This record gives sequence, C-alpha cells and structure tokens, in this order.
Amino acid sequence: ESYVILTPTNAAASRINLAYLAALPGQASAYAAGISGEFNSAAHPTDEKLVLKRGAKVMLLRNDPERRWVNGSIARIARLEEERVWIALDGKEHEVEQVAWENRRYAYDKAQEKIVETVAGTFRQFPLRLAWALTIHKSQGLTLDHVYLDLGRGAFAHGQTYVALSRCRSLAGLALARPLRGEDILFDASVLGYRRLFEALIC
Repeated sequence: ESYVILTPTNAAASRINLAYLAALPGQASAYAAGISGEFNSAAHPTDEKLVLKRGAKVMLLRNDPERRWVNGSIARIARLEEERVWIALDGKEHEVEQVAWENRRYAYDKAQEKIVETVAGTFRQFPLRLAWALTIHKSQGLTLDHVYLDLGRGAFAHGQTYVALSRCRSLAGLALARPLRGEDILFDASVLGYRRLFEALIC
C-alpha cells in the first residue's frame, strides 16, 4: 500500500490505476477540467476527466499555501461531493480546491523592444492524480519513500532507468518487478563523446 509503482509508459500506468480504482467499493465520481484558450493535451498536468472514488490513492500536484502538503505528497480520497473533494493525509482530513495551470507564451515586442509574456490558455482542475502507478517521466523531481519499479519490456529513453531509481529516498524502500538488464541502461552517445574529447586533450 505504501509503494508507488513506476513504469515507462502511460498505457501501463493507466491500466494499473484503473484496475486498483475498479477494485474499490462504491460509486466513482468524475470531475471535468475547465480549459480555456490554447492548452496542448500532451501538457495537461492531470486528467481532463478526473475519476475518483473514496479510498483512492492520489498524489497532490501543487504545493499547498498553508503547507499541509507539497507537490508529490501521497494521500487518500476521504470524501467526494459533486464539486468538492476531501483527502486524508497524516491522519487529518482536508478539502482540496481546484487550481489553474497557465500555458504561457513569450514573444518579442518590437515596439517595446523586449520579450513579452502572455497567457495563451489555462487548465483548471483539482491538483490530484491517481497514484498507485506513475510514469517515470511524471515522477521526475519527486522524492518517494517506497518505489516498486516495473520496467516491463524495458526502458526506451536515455536516463530513464536512472530517473526511476533515483526517485526513491533509500535502497531499503526500493523494490524491482524483475532484475535490471543491461539493455535497460541507455546512454546518449554524445555524452560519451565529451569524455573521449577530454581524454584526448589530457594526452
């Protein structure tokens, strides 16, 4: 229960999360995001249609101004109403309010002779994501106490395995679905090129 499953693909993370959600008793509630202007679907911080149940394992996606949680905190859904959501965290119950993410655009204004920032679009939703499983990409920047790494068919991007392993606070909290393989460790050849150049300069 305390582990977060990390996996390379969105499809695998979604499949795991939906399976755990379906196993919970009770009726699910869906919350639609409010989207205005231009906001690329690939950049959505959480689901456009967020489906939750009481007891669902979720991750907070924004720091709380009152410092009750931080981005990456794990909690459980405590109560749900039509337009309201409460979480249980550290033995206490808190209401979570919707927040807005902005898609900012930058352009050079010739008249002002400077870079001008504008808001091209906004995405408003509860800052929550189902968190039984996360993609390795979405876990970047997080520090987790317990990680269950399931690479499935293998890593497919440079540094992906390193990012997954380094999310865990300690080796004691790390578990692997299978032993790591050599092909799971992918390096960018250009990085090794710098090393060869440095060695040539020393010689």
